[in-house]
Amino acid sequence: MCLSAVNIKAQDITFFRTYGSGAYDAAESVWPCNDSGFVVVGATSGYNVAGTDLLIFRTDKLGNQTWLKTYGGNGNEWAKCIIPVPNSSDFIIVGHTNSFGFGQYDFYVLRINQTGDTIWTRTFGGPDWDLALSADTTYDGNIVITGETSSFGAGNKDVFVIKISPNGSLIWQQTIGGADDDIANVIFEDRDTNLIVAGSTLSYGAGQRDYYLIKLNKSGDTLFTKTFGTALDEWFSSGDMYFDNGNNMSYCIGGNFYDAGEDIVVESLSRITANGIFNYATQGNPSNQYERRKTIVRNEAAWGTFYLVNTYKDNPFASFDINLRRTNYGFGTYSYSSIIGSLSDEFTNDIRKTYDNGYVMVGRIDNYGPGSSACFIAKTDSTGLAAITPTVGSNEISSPKLRIYPNPATNMIYVDLHNEAHQILSAEITNMQGQTIKHATPSFISGPTLSISLQNLMPGAYILKLITPIQIYAYRIIVAE
Repeated sequence: MCLSAVNIKAQDITFFRTYGSGAYDAAESVWPCNDSGFVVVGATSGYNVAGTDLLIFRTDKLGNQTWLKTYGGNGNEWAKCIIPVPNSSDFIIVGHTNSFGFGQYDFYVLRINQTGDTIWTRTFGGPDWDLALSADTTYDGNIVITGETSSFGAGNKDVFVIKISPNGSLIWQQTIGGADDDIANVIFEDRDTNLIVAGSTLSYGAGQRDYYLIKLNKSGDTLFTKTFGTALDEWFSSGDMYFDNGNNMSYCIGGNFYDAGEDIVVESLSRITANGIFNYATQGNPSNQYERRKTIVRNEAAWGTFYLVNTYKDNPFASFDINLRRTNYGFGTYSYSSIIGSLSDEFTNDIRKTYDNGYVMVGRIDNYGPGSSACFIAKTDSTGLAAITPTVGSNEISSPKLRIYPNPATNMIYVDLHNEAHQILSAEITNMQGQTIKHATPSFISGPTLSISLQNLMPGAYILKLITPIQIYAYRIIVAE
């Protein structure tokens, strides 16, 4: 048995790690490696790069970084997706660039080996903006990539799909869309070797953005296009195959929409049959949540089972956290739900199943330091639980304006709010639904340090609100037994 801060047990490794340059860093996609480590891609404005560059780093199974590299030119580059090269130990990285290529932005595709060395780079696009957002491998050993184009097609933006070989040669390209904006956020191949492309459309549908689904054959010919939606603003963000217990194939597509009355982002989860019949399965409930962002869905390779994750907060004063769930045959009936996060905002961009039947998620954590954001990796066990290590310190919350300690706390919590401490008028402690549990009058004990009593609070998670004449500071605290 090994003991470590990353919570190693006999069969499970769980951790929450952050990685930053002190500037802007964001993780967009992750792939689990055969040695149980991870390759992560995204973007950075640190490490002495010009503009924004592709960021790629490798970790071991405990999340320790083993190498880090940046790729780019004098402009801006951004990586959105990493996938393995078929029949190889190499990786394909997909993103976009305005340093190289034909136009303002182009699809930017790299092939790298296990140590991050570049084997080749390619750009695809025309004279205007072309942004790659998703990729997948195909049964015939090639790679398909999708996103949006303003260089080709019928409208302002059209769906752009290309198929390339493992050596980077273009096999075919296709644009789909109408006179307005049509964007693809995800592409995957189904069991019949057809391609499912999902995103949003302003050219067709019921109004504003609508869900947009396109089915292509492996040669790029359009089999059908479908729109689903209402007068609200709606979009698909991720998807995968879904099988019922009769081995019938459907597509599980995750998405979001703006709720007009509440002005919040709501989760949607749709089942669509192989011939394009829409079954709207479930959605988030605006009455008991504040906001959800970017629903990501993956098939778990077990019939009728898939998992999904998004960025979530349940009241205006909470921080954004990771919301991980797993479903079974019930489709929308969750076998568990896990909230993972720190006191900063975490925005989840990708999730994958790991070799020990856990999950790995990556994204961006804000307020990592003055004016900066960082990458995070959250590794869970098979029940969706992750060990959370505070971003700063061992048992405190820290930022340029405050320090809160200890956290977790028992009977008393202390706050240093530096130069703004004298402005605090009152403090409140609410539950995670935003209901006020306790009003507190801070007591100054020495200089800028104040104390707040936690007596009579049950163990659990709460929001501490510090109220000043010009601002309310809200932070998550844990009351321990």
